[in-house]
Amino acid sequence: MKLIERAVKFSQRIPLIKFRFGPRTSKIEETKKVEPQADNPEPKKRTVLEFVQLPERYRPRPIADEEINAINHGGY
Repeated sequence: MKLIERAVKFSQRIPLIKFRFGPRTSKIEETKKVEPQADNPEPKKRTVLEFVQLPERYRPRPIADEEINAINHGGY
């Protein structure tokens, strides 16, 4: 008896998550549609920066010899 009551209870379950844009659709084709842009036919090229070209505050900090040895030996 309890098993049937639990099944009925969970079958009537209402999800607590409410999506802002309505329920999700299972059609992948709708989400992949991209309209071509007539005013900008060429894609923008991205520039690639090396670490030496970055400003000092964005560069990775140098690794000390002790830290290199700890990494190479699997920790302290």
